[in-house]
Amino acid sequence: QSAVMMKNKYQFREFCHKNNLPSPKDALLQSEKDIPEIAKKLTFPVVVKPIYGACTAFVIRVEDQNGLEKAYMDINKYISSFGLLLNGKM
Repeated sequence: QSAVMMKNKYQFREFCHKNNLPSPKDALLQSEKDIPEIAKKLTFPVVVKPIYGACTAFVIRVEDQNGLEKAYMDINKYISSFGLLLNGKM
């Protein structure tokens, strides 16, 4: 269970928040509809990364909400070809 949580970046950050461990601000982007709310919650620039994956695969720095929308579309377009898509989530 712990190993699975450690591989999921979002679950690991939630664990850090709940246990008062240092962790950057984050948000879970599950659909394009989430983008406006996330843009209000976070301070740009932000780094977009898939929940699963290693190294810098699909890690993108974005400067504003338009960049966030483009990054989301680009990642969704190409991520499944890299085997990083798990349960339909980035």
